[in-house]
Amino acid sequence: MPYSFGSASGTITTKTSLLAVKWTPALTLANQIPNTTSGTGTLTCYTYSGSTLIGTKSITITLKVPTSVVPTIGSFTATRVDGTVPSSWGIYVQNKSAVTLTISNAAGAYGSTIKAYSITGGSYSGSSSTLTTGVLVSSGTYTFTGKVTDSRGRTATKTVSISVVEYSPPVITGHVSYRSNSSGTAADAGTYIRGLVTYTYASCSSKNTVTRATYYKRSTATSWTNASKSFNSGTGFTFGGGNISAEYTYDVKYTLTDAFTTVSVTETISTAAVLMDFLHGGKGIAIGKVAETENCFEVSQDWTTKLNGPVYLGTTTLGAQNIPIFLNNGQPTASSVEIGSGTKPIYMHQGALTASTSTVGGAGTPVYLKAGVLTACTPSSIVTSVVGDYVTSVGTSGIWTYRKWNSGAAECWGVYTASGVNIAKNNYSGFRYSDGISVNLPFTFAAAPVAVYSGGCTSYLTFVTPIGQPTTTQAKFWVACLDSSATNCSIVVNIHVMGKWK
Repeated sequence: MPYSFGSASGTITTKTSLLAVKWTPALTLANQIPNTTSGTGTLTCYTYSGSTLIGTKSITITLKVPTSVVPTIGSFTATRVDGTVPSSWGIYVQNKSAVTLTISNAAGAYGSTIKAYSITGGSYSGSSSTLTTGVLVSSGTYTFTGKVTDSRGRTATKTVSISVVEYSPPVITGHVSYRSNSSGTAADAGTYIRGLVTYTYASCSSKNTVTRATYYKRSTATSWTNASKSFNSGTGFTFGGGNISAEYTYDVKYTLTDAFTTVSVTETISTAAVLMDFLHGGKGIAIGKVAETENCFEVSQDWTTKLNGPVYLGTTTLGAQNIPIFLNNGQPTASSVEIGSGTKPIYMHQGALTASTSTVGGAGTPVYLKAGVLTACTPSSIVTSVVGDYVTSVGTSGIWTYRKWNSGAAECWGVYTASGVNIAKNNYSGFRYSDGISVNLPFTFAAAPVAVYSGGCTSYLTFVTPIGQPTTTQAKFWVACLDSSATNCSIVVNIHVMGKWK
């Protein structure tokens, strides 16, 4: 009983008296059909009587490649692409690392050949034996699948997983700076700066570190001085070495630098706080701060400025009722079209525009702001019909600066300081808080006002919380924290109170 299959042939059995013969085709016959999973062959049966051939019968047979015959993958590996990540870290870092996936030593089975590769995972895919991803944008576990397909359409797969540690740039979550003495106690004319910075950064499995630096300069300077002062999150520190003159405004910059990113914040330290100051040896005047600039009128950044009287430009009155004034080439004009030359100012003359530099005639009525438009109406009509309110008094009392309006509205603001405060004295559900602190207001409000508090201890991470609503004569608050060692603290609390004085 011979057979043939493709180019292969053989004999199942020689002469036998058995009526049935069992045959299991050899797997090697699959080599005859490398590109398909089944094929046909011929089986012939010769019948003898003794030694005489008495009959012949041939049939077509179909052989199928078993489903267990599949291609193989020698290895499927992941290799770090560090990019800016130090290779010594030996980890994958979110938004910094990539990975190269490689299928090696893939082979077909019993004559088949590898026809296709596929690598997928982490939102990436490729159709070759290697794939290099972009940066891995998420932290956690990534699982990649390598797959090969042979000429029979049979497949084999392997997987590999990697872990990516979380990373985000450093964040400065809070910062405060103010003038102080050498011990860090707030002082309006202090020649040191007290700072407190809070921040977060990604540790990257304790591989990443952060470098902290402090700089300062006079606001008019172009280069920074390194204060050579590092800091820890939430811990106050003092710097400047006594070089922060009370006569000048300073800029302060705090920087955080980790293995990948530098972030910074800046803020301004004003001059010593004074009600009014004249420039020493020069011609300058300042309100709320020390005068710094020649031939200049300055107002502290902490002050709000309101003009309730007439506004003049030079010695010339801008007049003609209900004519809006625009700026053209840096000069005032009552029209948005170009008038005159850029080097000549524009004047109003009885409602008409002129570029003349001679004395301008006309009514000569002072100009006021009314409904956003310059007008020659009287001040009283502005106050009653447009503005509706105006400041009647401004003053100081103790730590307070205050303003009162004609309508009865009033506000006061100040900075309360104290030392030796035991913030950890009281305990509520893990929160430590001081005894209640009351501060007398600069005047008696007509009804209980509202107050906003900020600041706290200069050496611990603290917060200020009100004790109910202020009375008509006092603001009340606690200073709280989570640290049981905050028993002898210097505190600086900013208070802003708003209400009615009549």
